[in-house]
Amino acid sequence: MDEELRMKLADLGSPEALADCVVSHFPDITVPIPLSRVAEAVGIVQIVGQQTGSFEGVLVTDSAKSTGSIAYNDASRPERRRFTIAHELGHFLMPLHGANAQCAKVDMGVLAATDPNRVREAEANRFAAALLMPREMFLRDMRRRGNPEIEHILKLAGDYEVSKQAVAHRYTRLCDDPCAVIFSQHGKVIQIYRTDNFPFVSLAKGQPLPRQSFSSQATHQIGQVSDCAETTPEFWLEDARRLRGAALYEQYFDQVLGYRMTMLTIDGDLADSDDPDEDEELEESWTPRFHR
Repeated sequence: MDEELRMKLADLGSPEALADCVVSHFPDITVPIPLSRVAEAVGIVQIVGQQTGSFEGVLVTDSAKSTGSIAYNDASRPERRRFTIAHELGHFLMPLHGANAQCAKVDMGVLAATDPNRVREAEANRFAAALLMPREMFLRDMRRRGNPEIEHILKLAGDYEVSKQAVAHRYTRLCDDPCAVIFSQHGKVIQIYRTDNFPFVSLAKGQPLPRQSFSSQATHQIGQVSDCAETTPEFWLEDARRLRGAALYEQYFDQVLGYRMTMLTIDGDLADSDDPDEDEELEESWTPRFHR
């Protein structure tokens, strides 16, 4: 155990501050983040995989949370295992989290909550994201690639050894350019991530993708990214009038088992949501264009 690091962490409470402190403690650290090295330094004496369907991750510690062990579901994908280990490290280091934790797969997807137990799962997920995709490293790698594209998410997922969904969430939290990423399976929405400056997407979990969108109608070869084509804002956005003078582009990536990732990007400036002229009708006709 690295006593110096544990002392640094003792005065921190937020998930992001804890993760940033861990990363900055190792000046030579690179991605993918070496979880075994981090775990050993903070007091985790064992990380083991188990073939089980009853949990995704388990943390067992002494009463003082000075040392502990982590078990993860060995049947999960490698990137899921890494996120699970980082999640349990978050429980271990967060001062107000209990000494032990058993987490299901659904816990790994909690982004926000009001119930105290769910809040702790959300905090562990925030820590995992900040540890596996350190802010400064991720910003550097994201920005040097330029304007948002699906290829960037795929490359970042490979470099950081995390899932595409984890990258999409981090990407849309940090990206300067307006964009949204929609994950679906068999045409039904699973999750939506968007930057704060992207208009509200008029879809919810479980709803079908817009029937006239490229992502709903088109087929594509699994493992390849589609062209980026202009699409109709009304298909996707609750307030399409904000795109007067701007264009909305749609791109998608097909995966196995009916999974699809769609990215929406904007070319041009958005109108303010309280623009006095926002009641003007958008042109009904449009011509698909391709950029890049």
